[in-house]
Amino acid sequence: MKNVLIFILLFTISSTFSQEKKAYFFDVDLKTQLSEREFYLKRYLDKKLINLDLHFENDTSYVAILHPRKKYGKLSLPKLDSLKTYLNSISSKQKELSNHIIINFIEETKDNPCAASRNYTGIHIYHNDYKKKLDKILDFDSYAVFKDKESTKGHPKRKIFDKQLTIKKLFFNYYIPCGSFVVIKPDGRYICNYGEYGKEDVWGIAEEISKSDK
Repeated sequence: MKNVLIFILLFTISSTFSQEKKAYFFDVDLKTQLSEREFYLKRYLDKKLINLDLHFENDTSYVAILHPRKKYGKLSLPKLDSLKTYLNSISSKQKELSNHIIINFIEETKDNPCAASRNYTGIHIYHNDYKKKLDKILDFDSYAVFKDKESTKGHPKRKIFDKQLTIKKLFFNYYIPCGSFVVIKPDGRYICNYGEYGKEDVWGIAEEISKSDK
């Protein structure tokens, strides 16, 4: 979060004092400045996408940052307990939540191309084989959580909203089109996948998590 605040401050300063629009390119640490060529080369490793490119622009500045496609982390036990309480609150259910937790986080806008299609990332979680295969991989509680009402197009009527933006602040600081998800272990360790994904990606992360349980 400290690096995020530094980046926002830098963007604000450059917006205030620049006379003409300048382009800035930053690595995933939000500190290391890259050339444009370096920036785009670092998106891939052995032809595999490992970093997303996020772009911010105003009247005087253009800033692009690399964001990892996949991120490992760990919640402290107090934060994990707080998250469980929050999930029970927004879902109107009371679960012990002692298993793995899978959160599909959907944040869309009307300008996002994914929002116009029913056959994109977030819709996969409603396919019959999605949960069936996950059940064979690990024990879990699953949630489809929406940032707000604008993010719900094409989804079933029952919605769970991130009312206090708790989930967004914990795992998904930036707006990334086409959804993201996180799989959380009972001890607080987690893996996030950012950007467009299919059910195969969720299964893959679940299998990785499951192997680390042994």
